[in-house]
Amino acid sequence: MKNIAILLTAITLVSCNQGGDKNTQTDTKKPDLQTTDVKTSNVPADWKTYSHDNYSIQYPSTWEMKESDGTVSVFSIEAPMDTAKAIMGENIQLSVQDMRGQAIPLDKVADAAIGQFKDILTNFTLLSNKKLTDGTGDYQQVIFSGEQGSIVMIFEQWYRIINDKLYVLNLTGAKENWDKGGQKIGEQILGSFMVKK
Repeated sequence: MKNIAILLTAITLVSCNQGGDKNTQTDTKKPDLQTTDVKTSNVPADWKTYSHDNYSIQYPSTWEMKESDGTVSVFSIEAPMDTAKAIMGENIQLSVQDMRGQAIPLDKVADAAIGQFKDILTNFTLLSNKKLTDGTGDYQQVIFSGEQGSIVMIFEQWYRIINDKLYVLNLTGAKENWDKGGQKIGEQILGSFMVKK
């Protein structure tokens, strides 16, 4: 359980660092970045698909896909910055952790993460914590807010355990953008995530 909490803490720290360099590459074992045009009907025609050996995710063509160094997250997908207000756009990251030999329910994974976030974020507020099901299976959805400087940030995380791996999708955005459609498009991206079983 401690390893999960440490992993999720690291995800948050990277997500909160909206102005930092998240594209540093020091590990030679990066995922195979394959970006193609989307050919499905459930997302807009101009969306792209990021495909890896055992999973894929779709995102708007105006967003930027960045490979990560593998120490915290596999990739990040970033919305364009609102230059008029100097507010970073939404950011989605995926982290994957091996769960072999650990029979930890999704709600306990979420509880461990929530405990860590309370210690990290200023004015932490838990907005939602519930188990949901979609075409990929069960997942735990946690939404919370906290402050980074003078900006109120919203975090939405989806936790899935598939094939003995914990997949954590983290959507982060400024509350100002969140309320103006950032959550809707972010959840559409999260909902496009597929794992080959």
